[in-house]
Amino acid sequence: MFKLFAVLLAQVVTIAPLPPVASIPYGFSNSVIDHNGHLIIFDATYTYPPLPVPTGSMSPLPFRFPPTMKTRVTIVGTDPTPKRDAEFDGSFYVIGVGRYAVYAIVSTYAPIAVATTQASPVPSFIRRLVAFGPLFPTVVSMDLSPHTDVKVSPVGDDGALDSIALIDTAAPNTHTVQLFQSDGKAFTRVTTTPIKVP
Repeated sequence: MFKLFAVLLAQVVTIAPLPPVASIPYGFSNSVIDHNGHLIIFDATYTYPPLPVPTGSMSPLPFRFPPTMKTRVTIVGTDPTPKRDAEFDGSFYVIGVGRYAVYAIVSTYAPIAVATTQASPVPSFIRRLVAFGPLFPTVVSMDLSPHTDVKVSPVGDDGALDSIALIDTAAPNTHTVQLFQSDGKAFTRVTTTPIKVP
């Protein structure tokens, strides 16, 4: 009996650690036409990293880290070339088409280090407003709070800049508004200080 127990114990101790789970990629696509007739395609890819296995452990940790998000933006048209593309970090949500640019909100997650490997990492959520305009593949951007709502005016008269409103709601029926204009190359403040409503 003792010999059998020793054999079983040796077999349990020598079990090899589980291999990490492979990365899991998935994605989706969206598209929009700008004021000049260019087709802009957004191909997003989310990749979950392998499940981490602590040193000396045979099992992965019981949580998954936030995915890595990448988006390839492709502009199809005849000016200045038939196709231009670039890859950006984050996932894009188109909010409006102006005269000078297509405006989108890009969201990214970044894990924050934790004190113990047994605790789930807390992701940092970052949102920015970006303009896909004449400077592409360079894009102009501004930071947004997690709950900022963004409105973009339809195309106005020739020569008029695009109008953009940022609305933050701190409580029901209580808002803070900031107004901007854009030529697709920069965001310019119209209001020097935020306006409180009511």
